[in-house]
Amino acid sequence: MKKVNLLLICLLGLLISGCGPPPPAWSTPTPTVVSEWEVARLALWGRGFVNGVAFSPDGRFLAVAPTPRGIYLYDPETLEEVRFIEINIGVRSVAFSPDGEIVASGLDDGRVLLSRVEDGTLVRALQGEGFMTNVPFSPDGEMLAAACGDGVVRVWRVADGTLLYSLEGHTDDYINGVAFSPDGSILAAGSKKSTVKLWRVDDGTLLRTLQASSWISSLAFSPDGQTLASADGNGTVHIWRVEDWSLLHTLGGPVEYLQVVAFSPDGQLLASGSFDGPVLLWRVEDGTLLHTLAGDVHGVMSVAFSPDGRTLASASKGGTVRLYRVPPTGGSQRQ
Repeated sequence: MKKVNLLLICLLGLLISGCGPPPPAWSTPTPTVVSEWEVARLALWGRGFVNGVAFSPDGRFLAVAPTPRGIYLYDPETLEEVRFIEINIGVRSVAFSPDGEIVASGLDDGRVLLSRVEDGTLVRALQGEGFMTNVPFSPDGEMLAAACGDGVVRVWRVADGTLLYSLEGHTDDYINGVAFSPDGSILAAGSKKSTVKLWRVDDGTLLRTLQASSWISSLAFSPDGQTLASADGNGTVHIWRVEDWSLLHTLGGPVEYLQVVAFSPDGQLLASGSFDGPVLLWRVEDGTLLHTLAGDVHGVMSVAFSPDGRTLASASKGGTVRLYRVPPTGGSQRQ
């Protein structure tokens, strides 16, 4: 079996230009072999959760959201810090607009901040209630949805910050994840009451409710829009067929609680991060568990694939960001 050693990268004493706090040191983990997956880079923040990571649509930036500092924008190839957007309050989630010009941050105080990627200036603030666990843009970039801590899904018009509607089907509940379908017609929302509600984006009509086995922690549509993945508190992922909302696969791995799921850009792989630490890689076609990647003993909070599918990023409660190099085959060979 071909073994791949970790690429050792150490960047120390990096200074930030501007008024933000100093960036983290880049450190070398003890080399281990994780099948054909290679931990290309490991960022040690040293303190605080890293609640979110996201790649810009053009792949030029990696947004990292450690709480309670703000958002760091890095060049994912060189690991050089490009920009720091100071917030100084807990950041729960981060997302780029489809055109890559705006980065959204969901905060603990019920706000969503829209900042310009080019210079970090604040474009506008959207006001919700409770902490914002998920803040996706619609595929056309015209709307932004937020999973709010008060059990309401709020949808705003990005151009002027107008609140278009509030979806209250999860009232007296807690929403962990929301996701737009790739065609922008459906908004899915998952809650602690083990349900996934599907709403029509045009008018906010409730279309259907899916029942899961435990409370929902994350949702993701496949890039082709044919399936929806939901992660839950039992450590399982349900794969639903969008055409008729039938259950295709139930993926269960060696974890107790899943925090987040993400599809690869080609839709062939599904990555899941757990509070138990490891990142799991699944083959979507048949639900096969391909790899268990070295995670973080403190728990994985966020995972994201780069637009070209060559890199997988994970962020953890322990203050680390890992970048895994994805093999051209998607890592389908087993050890």
